[in-house]
Amino acid sequence: MIDAEIAIISSHLGHVRGGAEINDLKLGREFERLGSEVTYVTQRDETRSPITIDRPVRIVENRYWYQHSYNLFEPAGKILRHINEEVFRWRIWQEHEEFLRECDLVLTTGRPLLAKLSDDISGTLLYAVRGKVNPLYHRYLRSADGLIFWGGCESEYDDRSILDLPRVMLDPAVDTGSFYPSSVSKKFSSDLRDGDPDTELLTFVGRLEPVKRVDRIIRAVSRLESDYNLKFQVIGAGSQRNDLEILADDQTSGETVKFLGRVPREDIPRYLNASDLFVMASEMENHPIALKEAAMCGTFCVAPDIGRIGEILDDDIGYTYTNNTTEGLTEGLRTVLESEAYRRAPRDQRAKTYNDWQANAEAILELYARIQDGKP
Repeated sequence: MIDAEIAIISSHLGHVRGGAEINDLKLGREFERLGSEVTYVTQRDETRSPITIDRPVRIVENRYWYQHSYNLFEPAGKILRHINEEVFRWRIWQEHEEFLRECDLVLTTGRPLLAKLSDDISGTLLYAVRGKVNPLYHRYLRSADGLIFWGGCESEYDDRSILDLPRVMLDPAVDTGSFYPSSVSKKFSSDLRDGDPDTELLTFVGRLEPVKRVDRIIRAVSRLESDYNLKFQVIGAGSQRNDLEILADDQTSGETVKFLGRVPREDIPRYLNASDLFVMASEMENHPIALKEAAMCGTFCVAPDIGRIGEILDDDIGYTYTNNTTEGLTEGLRTVLESEAYRRAPRDQRAKTYNDWQANAEAILELYARIQDGKP
């Protein structure tokens, strides 16, 4: 048990619920269970609808340009995201300096320049690394007192000035109390399939942003729907929703694709347990939480062989395709649908188990204690 004052700073928590944000919320609850006091710090844009945070939180009012930036040509989008984060960091310090100076531990997640806050605070700052960072930003990583490498991404670094920092390597956890095989009512299952019990129900859960390439899934479904009885439900929100709805209307017939929007977190296991397949088509991933949640529910997964997805899935619970294009996904889905691989074993027999949040929280607090004791 460590009684510490902890601040978790997240750029996106006020507007997004992706894997990183879920990770931060779950970690906060575990820190509290272990005896610490946790406060979140995030930005909120009055021109956009916020997401409720049912924990102690300090808000920085700031224009949230991320979704706009993804519609710009690069490097304009990257520059806009960098400016957004720089203004966010500056306003955090201007508005919450006294609070941050009183914190024992500050966890930052987002763009690396948030690690620059370590120059001003008196406590320990840990930065969450979730993938390969542009070498130009390594100077920000070196500002942190320690690093949390998520999902095996430390393997992407060979800079000893980064790897020699105090660090811990963790895999994102899954809420084992919510994500597990369970039966759903016949009515719920039937409603999702528009009353046709022979429909194969495909599901995506995640942010509707360009990197997730939901457009590839829609195009793949459009190419397969003449051969198979398919429904595709999209759970999540984001800047691409309108474009994706237009694409679905143009590419698929009738009500093949349904956009359900943001679904309450506690209801997602029910949708996963009602699904035949969980589908991903991301351009980039490391250790996707949504994929692990689906696998823990025993839902057969189809995903590109990128990041550490190949380590998460085995043949019992999923199929990975190497050609990460619409064509590759189409053929992958065709292979799975034709072989009926998702019917080979009952859901509860193929469901996977992964590490839990408490173990991750304890590992982070152990890293904090090592830094306090001056140990590497």
